[in-house]
Amino acid sequence: MSDMKTFSIIFAMAVIAFGNCFFILALMDHDYDKCNDPAIFNDPVQAPLCEKFVGNDLLTAIVYSFRMGLGDFQVDSYDRKVNGALLWIVFISAVIIMQIILLNMLIAIMGETFKSVTE
Repeated sequence: MSDMKTFSIIFAMAVIAFGNCFFILALMDHDYDKCNDPAIFNDPVQAPLCEKFVGNDLLTAIVYSFRMGLGDFQVDSYDRKVNGALLWIVFISAVIIMQIILLNMLIAIMGETFKSVTE
């Protein structure tokens, strides 16, 4: 049980850290300054540029990061953002760390636990 506690803490820290990164990048997007104009807000071409990709608060960004750790990717709007290249860098880092490294760590922990139980 202590093996899973350690993994859960590390996974939660990674989810919160990447959620915070995505939230900060969403706040740094400068396209929101022009979104107060009703003409742009009602325009079907310009309106998608005004949407935040992680939501309006930190909790939604953390949920976005958790869903990314489970394999639910929403990257459609990354190219339309001001910090598009930085978003892709953080996204690839999050996928490598949360999906590949941490889930392999989970498999190794469960393998060791199974080995110790069977002995």
